[in-house]
Amino acid sequence: MAEPPTQCPICDSPHISRAPLTGDRETIGCGQCSHYEISRNALRKLETADQPKKKKLFQWIFDHQAIGESPVINTQNLDVIFSRPPKSFSETVENFLIELDKKTGEFGEWFPRSEQRLVQASGTFDREAYQYLIKYLQDASLISIHPDHTGSRIALSPLGLEKVEKIKAINPESLQAFVAMWFSNELDSAWKEGFKKGIAAAGYRAVRIDQKEHANKICDEIIAEIRRSRFVVADFTGQRGGVYYEGGFASGLGLSVINTCRKDHMVNLHFDIRQYNCIDWEKEAELCHRLQARIEAVIGEGPLK
Repeated sequence: MAEPPTQCPICDSPHISRAPLTGDRETIGCGQCSHYEISRNALRKLETADQPKKKKLFQWIFDHQAIGESPVINTQNLDVIFSRPPKSFSETVENFLIELDKKTGEFGEWFPRSEQRLVQASGTFDREAYQYLIKYLQDASLISIHPDHTGSRIALSPLGLEKVEKIKAINPESLQAFVAMWFSNELDSAWKEGFKKGIAAAGYRAVRIDQKEHANKICDEIIAEIRRSRFVVADFTGQRGGVYYEGGFASGLGLSVINTCRKDHMVNLHFDIRQYNCIDWEKEAELCHRLQARIEAVIGEGPLK
């Protein structure tokens, strides 16, 4: 049995509280990571995890809390979290500015730079990396440092507020639906006869990142395409870590996410997706019909219909 941690198993902070739960889970409260539930088997697995993997988990906790979910860590979703691509620097900047904006009641309001949610939004528990981010934001004129010379308080600058407004703007006129899915030959027919046709029948244009010409980093291009989209379809067949990441990112932006999964893969669907109404499909024609109906019910008919 894993020894009870005396410090946070994710960020190594010594300032933690622990409360056992029913079964093999417990709740850990950390000054940096906040509160999360974790199984004993996941605690054992974290003992051998390196810093990059722990930072992905740190970011995952923030992402879940940002959309109102309580983080529950077990060995199954830990593998998915560890396989996620790291967040790009531009995404980290945007997350931080959005979090600072949430705390801003009126223009010019100041906040402690060490505030827990701001540290979490930075995606790192490394002090030097956090200071580097603050310095970058200041140099880019996106935040202001309080003139008391202690540097302990920060605020959004006018330029920062303008950037946040652009980040938060969801294009209601977009004709695009971003499809996050497993890029396997096994799903070629599902893409052509199910997803693409169903989205087109609802009046929108389906986009899959591997079929789009671009010269950018794949992670940055995915983020850009999600931002350009009216909604996202996330298919969890194959349990790809990238699909969980892209669906969560879209949800954090406020975009509607329609979840799907082939019926024979539903048993592997993780608990944090299973709680939502997921289209469980078997045949491509069924997928096409049910996806069209769901899009029209949730989003409405598109202008291309």
